[in-house]
Amino acid sequence: MTISFTVSVAVQGEASPNLTQAFTDACRKIYTELKRIEADFSAFLPDSLVSRFAEGDESILLANAEFQEVYAAALLAKEETAGAFDPYFAGKFDPTGLVKGWAVKKSLPPVSCP
Repeated sequence: MTISFTVSVAVQGEASPNLTQAFTDACRKIYTELKRIEADFSAFLPDSLVSRFAEGDESILLANAEFQEVYAAALLAKEETAGAFDPYFAGKFDPTGLVKGWAVKKSLPPVSCP
């Protein structure tokens, strides 16, 4: 996804090797999850759920719980912003503006410090 964000950890003293490994593992999980989300929710990939839905495959709305979540959030965002955010602004469903923040939030795994 073409979105910038920073993952950081604040520690007092020296970071233990366990913390360093936990951070590295968390970053790998975040990357993997963002790639999965991009495959499903990119409006620029022809086989993504978003692209298929935009081309008329409405079965996705019933078959995929995450898509239902994004679709409902996009419609709610349109309502709550009085149309400033519109997932149909170009005539086809494109929740890109909403999905980027949703993806970052969804990709952050719980991390426990050793």
